[in-house]
Parts: sequence; structure tokens; C-alpha cells
Amino acid sequence: MRNSYLAVLSWPWAHSYCWSTVRWDGVICIGSVVRGETPHFDFVCQATAQGIMDVGLKTGRPAVFCVLTDDNIEQARARSGGKHGNKGVDAAVALLRMAALRRKLSA
Repeated sequence: MRNSYLAVLSWPWAHSYCWSTVRWDGVICIGSVVRGETPHFDFVCQATAQGIMDVGLKTGRPAVFCVLTDDNIEQARARSGGKHGNKGVDAAVALLRMAALRRKLSA
């Protein structure tokens, strides 16, 4: 599911709904939250991380948190293909390994 218009707080619900209708091996929640001038950033990031973890535990399938939580746009760019690599690739590798481990342990 690729929806750039969904607010990150909607992601846990969206992924939970999708899992109830389609059997995926796992999901990667990719996005970016850039700190603003208020504490809202902290609330959004914490709630999103908790929600994604809860969905993974509820479904028994990997839900990989790949939401960049950066102080500024430069940090976000550096972690999404810039000098710090691409965290989306790291998340994809993690999901593939977790899905393989799940299949192995279920066999």
C-alpha cells in the first residue's frame, strides 16, 4: 500500500484493515516525520511506533517501522538515499529476514 496522503497516525489502522482482508507476509511502514516547533512531533512519533508494533503483534506477522523521525529536512534526505544510505532498503532486508524466520519457525 503506497499512500503518501495518509497521516502516519492512520497507518496502524490501515495496515490492520489490510491484514484482515489480504494475507501478506509482512508490511513496511515507510515515511518521514520532521520535527516542528511544538511537542506534537513526539506524540505523533510515539503513537505511530506503538501502533505499528501493536499491529505486528496482533497479526503475528512482521510490521517493520521505517518512519524517519528527523529534526530537519536535511536529516531526512541524508537517511533516504543520501550520505547515511537508504533506510527503506534496510527495512526491506529486515522484513525479508523476519518473514523467512517466521516461516521457518512455523514449519
